[in-house]
Amino acid sequence: ASLNAGLNVVGATALESTLTVAGEAALSDGLTVAGEAALAAGLTVATDASLNAGLNVVGATALESTLTVAGEAALADGLTVASDASLNAGLNVVGATALESTLAVAGEATLADGLTVASDASLNAGLNVVGATALESTLAVAGEATLADGLTVASDASLNAGLNVVGATALESTLTVA
Repeated sequence: ASLNAGLNVVGATALESTLTVAGEAALSDGLTVAGEAALAAGLTVATDASLNAGLNVVGATALESTLTVAGEAALADGLTVASDASLNAGLNVVGATALESTLAVAGEATLADGLTVASDASLNAGLNVVGATALESTLAVAGEATLADGLTVASDASLNAGLNVVGATALESTLTVA
């Protein structure tokens, strides 16, 4: 059959075979598809789209605006961020972490285990060490040093300038004056 003009159907219509539309199709209300739908070209949605189940995308995907995830997000591979990233809560990293530039911490930092520094370290304020401290090389102090308790030297000590002792002094061996 051939229709050379419009077709107006008022009631429900059932097609029991294929519907082929050669031109554009316009629907003024919803479209319900009971089975799988295949699109051979792009899909453009003019307003919001709701998916009530999962979305599987096989190829690369570009979002031209923000992505908001209400629940947890899991990535099976790496994450690359081209610009700054802001985390408004904590960051938990399970494996080893490499930073290829500086790390700036605005607040206090707590390390639950050791700290190893491969090169020089600069502290621009005080250093408070609670436990015993071992230095495995030379200690150079540019300014005055104050010890609040005793000083024990296990080997020879060289003083290249004067020695001023305020209190009583006990020498338990020979004193040689050259």
